Amino acid sequence: MYLQKIKEICTKLALVDIPISADEVFLHVVHGLPSEYDSIASSLRARQKSITFQELHDKLTDCEAHLTRRSSKVPIMENIDAKPRSSTNLNSNRGANNSRSNQRNFSPSN
Repeated sequence: MYLQKIKEICTKLALVDIPISADEVFLHVVHGLPSEYDSIASSLRARQKSITFQELHDKLTDCEAHLTRRSSKVPIMENIDAKPRSSTNLNSNRGANNSRSNQRNFSPSN
C-alpha cells in the first residue's frame, strides 16, 4: 500500500511535467519506512548500485513477510512451558527395542 501510494504520486507529478528521479523516489521511500525496517533501509542505502522500483518493492515485501513471520511465532521456551510432558509418556516405550527384553521371549528352534 505504501509503495503503491508513492508510485501514484510519482505518476501524478509526471503528468504535470514534474518528473521525480528514481533516486529521489528511493530516498522518499526509505526515509518514510517505520523503525521495524531500519535494518533493510540501512542495507539499501549502503548499496553502490541504484535499485529499480520493482527491486525495492520485492525487497520490502520480503522484509515485511519476515517481520510478520517473526512476530507470529511462539518462543520455543514458552511452547515447552505451555505443554509439559509427563515422565510416563517419555518412558512408555523405553526398552521396547532393547535386545535383552526381546531375548526373554525368544525361543530358538533346534
